[in-house]
Amino acid sequence: MAGGLWMIGYTTFWLAASDLRKWGGLGYIVLTLVNACLYLAIRNGKMQVSYMSNMFLLDGLFSVFLVFYYKRLR
Repeated sequence: MAGGLWMIGYTTFWLAASDLRKWGGLGYIVLTLVNACLYLAIRNGKMQVSYMSNMFLLDGLFSVFLVFYYKRLR
């Protein structure tokens, strides 16, 4: 359940960022940071899997991409 919510959030923010919306880019970066913090904070393996996005490394790469293009967003 939680994994599906992560993916809905990532999809929504990425679509907004692709439309050059600043709130979408910021939301995607913040969601990635929250995901990384939860991953590092939760040590129990079962809990870690349920709060972890399936595309964790790819999300980090996309966030770096958004930081470089942040000024172009409206």
